[in-house]
Amino acid sequence: MITTLLFLFSITAKRFDQEIVFLEPIGDRYASGTIYIGSDAGIVSFNLTNSLWTRFTTANGLPDNHIKIVGIDQGILWVVTRQGICSADIKINDWQTYNLLGRILCLEFDENYVYAGGDSGLFRFDKYNETWERLYTLPIYDIQLDGEILWLTTEKGIIRYDRAIERFEEITSVAPGVFSKIVVTPGYIWFLHEKQFAVYKKEGEVWEEYNGFSINDIAWIGDSLFILSANNIQFYNPRTGSFQEFKDFKLQEKVNGISFFQNKILLATNDGIYTYELFEKLHQVYNRNNGMLDDTIIDIYENNNYIFAVGKDNIQFLSKITEIWQVIELSVAFRRRPRVLSYDDAGLHTGVIANTDLRLQGYAIGEVTLYGAGSQFSNTRYENLNLRLIGEHNSKRAISGYYDDSDKQNVLYGFGYRGLENDFLMRAQGGYQQSEYADFELVPTFYSLGANVRLGYQDNNLNLQAGQIKSAFYKEYFRGYSSAKTDTLLDIDYAKYFYYIYSSPVLINKGYDTVFVDDRIISNNSYKTRI
Repeated sequence: MITTLLFLFSITAKRFDQEIVFLEPIGDRYASGTIYIGSDAGIVSFNLTNSLWTRFTTANGLPDNHIKIVGIDQGILWVVTRQGICSADIKINDWQTYNLLGRILCLEFDENYVYAGGDSGLFRFDKYNETWERLYTLPIYDIQLDGEILWLTTEKGIIRYDRAIERFEEITSVAPGVFSKIVVTPGYIWFLHEKQFAVYKKEGEVWEEYNGFSINDIAWIGDSLFILSANNIQFYNPRTGSFQEFKDFKLQEKVNGISFFQNKILLATNDGIYTYELFEKLHQVYNRNNGMLDDTIIDIYENNNYIFAVGKDNIQFLSKITEIWQVIELSVAFRRRPRVLSYDDAGLHTGVIANTDLRLQGYAIGEVTLYGAGSQFSNTRYENLNLRLIGEHNSKRAISGYYDDSDKQNVLYGFGYRGLENDFLMRAQGGYQQSEYADFELVPTFYSLGANVRLGYQDNNLNLQAGQIKSAFYKEYFRGYSSAKTDTLLDIDYAKYFYYIYSSPVLINKGYDTVFVDDRIISNNSYKTRI
């Protein structure tokens, strides 16, 4: 087998602090197949399809490299650092920073808003008009969404925010306390602090309180809560309704982190990784004796294909298929030098256009596998592209084009433009997407083609968008014929600020009735407002 790496414009490096953030956005179609790991050296992402690493640092546009929170919402990567909060469309990497007051300590998403809590209260970002508003002024330590309720912890104790009626309510059923962490499980909502625990039981809507203890790390499976405390594991048993020490095993070495994969406990220790199957009562150890390069592990994450072990100066990862440990060394971020052609964590740069940073990011891989005997040969070819060409002006206006066929059944390509807040052309995006999947009788292929433009004038904004979805059912196995069908998008595309009010959905037909204006006054909107 001959494998050629044509070019790779991403560098991974660093030194970690104790705070590690793992994110695997399985439910997001634009980010699935990627694992994000945040640390004090920025963000590194691992592509599960081609096993390549990418890094995001201040060179890309982060406020700083000390990562506190990483989240994905509708294809947008949100990052909280020590110095601020920023976001980027993961397809075009158009990073932008938001100037909110104070430190941001927590982040949450719903269908219409992004919520950020911190020293200066609770802020809400409207995804429709891309503006922030301040909802609450007291410091917020953590927020978690459960149904229609947004739970918050403040210096006054626990507060619930009903999103439907937009009302805050202080919880008086528990003693006031400064809870630093909220954990939502299927049947419980936990509010944790080393001096005091409170839990809300959804069934019966009752509150209970427990004495607190030190918290080094937290993990849970179902409604069972496991807290790493002073090298011991305290276990909440939902059957008994009490905490007890987990005594199935006892480790002598220092334990730094705890996590779960299916029914297996994973412990990151100073002597490698310790795993324990809860039901089978089986344990396994990974360290230098069986392939690891470093025994001191700060935190750990496992999915169906890999185990990721984060250390002080590296990330070790085990492929469950090959059973081979690999490692990426982490160091200080690269800084590019001013020259005609240079590179850093953000990609390959050139300054051939005045006042503009033109950079190429991504990778291109070609692989050829030869089979044969004697003079007869056959071969298979594999090519993989994930490239972005970004031009960013000194004014911070940026344009980007991208092509990504990492997933051959979900090919993406398009462009994006980001202007400034007071520009007439604030934003423009367009793209094409193809996806295939197997059904019981059919193998349908979906194609999506669309674009949107956001215009602004003084305090007024206008969003224009158009799109089409085609579905081609090109093979029916059991009946032996092919067919095709085309559907178009519905008139409405927003959950809250929709364009028309009517009793049943209406499809857009070919013609000129797909141009419309929304003044966001729902009582005035009807199908007659079409232009």
